Amino acid sequence: MMSIISSLMSVVTGSVGELGKTIIDTAKEYIPSAEKKVEFEILAKESQHRIELESQKLAFEAEKNFNKRIAEQEGTAKDLKAIPVLGHIILFLRGAQRPIWGFFAIFASYQYLTGSWLIEPDSVKEKMLFFIIVAVIVFLFSERGIKNVLPLVMQLLGKKDESANN
Repeated sequence: MMSIISSLMSVVTGSVGELGKTIIDTAKEYIPSAEKKVEFEILAKESQHRIELESQKLAFEAEKNFNKRIAEQEGTAKDLKAIPVLGHIILFLRGAQRPIWGFFAIFASYQYLTGSWLIEPDSVKEKMLFFIIVAVIVFLFSERGIKNVLPLVMQLLGKKDESANN
């Protein structure tokens, strides 16, 4: 959730940054002295920095409120630990869900590809097996994959933007 809010805020502050740059460039044409141009540019950049800080604070508060609301509505792991035996079983199953589904997808793929499961080509069973495997891969692993790859992509895009500015 925080990454989504941060992305939205970066879009907003990025557009403000471009707007601020445009304002600074335009204002420089109308300000007569070099000292006043520098002073105006410093003030504009400080203002842009304050806007970015405020948007980061808002994103942090939104994330905190979201997590608090989820904890209030769904409970936390501490709440489950209070249940003597069943709570620990539920915690284990929550943590083991991704590996269990992942190994199931690997097992089912292996069984199908080696011919151990006799499924006719272009049958409903074959399509369902394919759908289940794709669903497991997409829904259980894409979020973590995106979270792991997104910082690298943002870093590459950031370097690309910097090289475009120079």
